[in-house]
Amino acid sequence: REREDYSKNTVADLKTILKERGLPISGTKNVLISRLTGESVSTITRQKAAKTVFIPTMERTPAEVAKAEEMQTYNANVLKTMLKDIERNHIGSKPELIDRLLVGWREIASRVEDYGE
Repeated sequence: REREDYSKNTVADLKTILKERGLPISGTKNVLISRLTGESVSTITRQKAAKTVFIPTMERTPAEVAKAEEMQTYNANVLKTMLKDIERNHIGSKPELIDRLLVGWREIASRVEDYGE
């Protein structure tokens, strides 16, 4: 039987499912998913990181290249806070954090364009 992918659920949704099953509802999203799947938190964290999409440097737009260069000057904790703000995985090296931010912004920009049509 295939395991359900809870990674796309919101924390509120996960807490509802946990309540229904009589399980504790405290903790981070990874902890909540761990309770539902029986997998360790570190396994879930690794799985989330493996699903991360990166934009190869050669495929970046000029604006993304400029933004990436600017972000190189940021402290890693600032990058992590920015990723948390857009609900992205914030664990990894500085280049990984920057790539995740660029992917997130690209996705947000495409959604904004969709609304404009």
